[in-house]
Amino acid sequence: MNPKHEFSAVQQDGDDETATAIPLRDLQDAPVSLPTPRAPMTKAQWAWQFLHPAAWILLLCIGGPILLHQLALHYIDSVAPVNSSDTALERYGTVATSACAPTSIWTSWAALFEINIRTGKLSFTSAKIIDVFFDLVVGRGGQACLAYIAYRVYSDVLVRITETGQVAYGLFAAIALCPHDLMTIGTGVASLSVTKTFRLRLLLIWTMLAMAYVVAFPTLISTATSLVGATTTAIQLPNNATAPIDAYVTSASYSLADTGLANKPSPWIVPVADINAVGDNMCNILFLGTHPYTFVDGSAIVVNHTTYAVSNNTQTTCGFYYGGTFYPAHVSTQKSVTNIDKYFIDQIVCMPDGHNYQWGASWELLLLLLILQSVWSLSVLLVWIEVTRGSQLVQRGRRMGMWRTILDLSEPLRMRLGPGIGMYSQDDLVRVVRDLPPVHYEVKVEGMQDGGYIQDVHLVSGLDTAVTSTL
Repeated sequence: MNPKHEFSAVQQDGDDETATAIPLRDLQDAPVSLPTPRAPMTKAQWAWQFLHPAAWILLLCIGGPILLHQLALHYIDSVAPVNSSDTALERYGTVATSACAPTSIWTSWAALFEINIRTGKLSFTSAKIIDVFFDLVVGRGGQACLAYIAYRVYSDVLVRITETGQVAYGLFAAIALCPHDLMTIGTGVASLSVTKTFRLRLLLIWTMLAMAYVVAFPTLISTATSLVGATTTAIQLPNNATAPIDAYVTSASYSLADTGLANKPSPWIVPVADINAVGDNMCNILFLGTHPYTFVDGSAIVVNHTTYAVSNNTQTTCGFYYGGTFYPAHVSTQKSVTNIDKYFIDQIVCMPDGHNYQWGASWELLLLLLILQSVWSLSVLLVWIEVTRGSQLVQRGRRMGMWRTILDLSEPLRMRLGPGIGMYSQDDLVRVVRDLPPVHYEVKVEGMQDGGYIQDVHLVSGLDTAVTSTL
């Protein structure tokens, strides 16, 4: 027969000497095979219990990859610091701005941290506000959401371990009260030797890793995003000076020497913007213009709809008339151009764009973070299912919280300290807790009442019993 224990509430006020003890309950050890019934769940609670983790997984495992794919499709392959309305730059933006384009993904460690998803040009203040706002909302706000979701699982794991084995008293308090603290993770690692069975030790290791991810989440978000100085594509001139690519391209011109035309200088510099057609034996740079053009037979040029027949000995050079100097271009006499870099061989450079900035993220780090988040979420779901199915206390509705934890922690500590605990200092309590044996849950139930048992659960140390009274 199970031993019975008498609990009594003893009057503490010394002035009331006539008060007697108030009998509370007759408790006996709980048979494992006799589960304690819990309050029935409503349909909404039952549905939410399974739908909210499923929705969380679907959001990450399906929505996350789709989002990253769209970012890659619309940003990575078209990051161009120059926003130009020039026809040539619109058609050949990737080539013309190749010097400022991001490094190909997964090619080096430097590319891993490169900000290759960027906004447009911003002031430093605007870019910094976006950076701080993103860190607060996504970094800290995301950490708060993860901590809220994870605490339920942590506490259920703690209940599961404590009802089937022993847990260090300090670790129980740390996980229940301060789950996302570096000291808690250190305490958990130091307490692994106390957990005897492999399964429970594995649960504890998972808990520490899951906590570490939540603690590191804001840092990971901050690492994947940053503000960077805006850049612009420029042309390296022979005198080591640089010219903005927009201004340089719009200065495209023809230089015609020895034209044999009266009242025309030699060389005669004609901007492409003024030319309607050139002879089919001349070099072609008309593609850099913004208006329709054509070709004519022989040595002729049509300027502002006026045809000039030039000498057959005319020396025609295509290039750019920038800053009062004509710079020849590397072109041929082909009538169509497929690559704009034929005009700027080894001349395209990337330059800082004044006081402009951009904010963005690293696509590679976002992908890695999404993978980590998916693995974390899936593991949280699987562990939650395991402890929910395997723990009788969790099945009976026992959940941790601040006040529940305070009640659980107070009993073994008061048993060890005895009466007169008001004068213990913080340092004294730290030493007592350090020397306190591991704790576990001890379950007691009352006798039969309406065909069921009423649960009474105590957290006790390994060297104590749940009650101190005699049989």
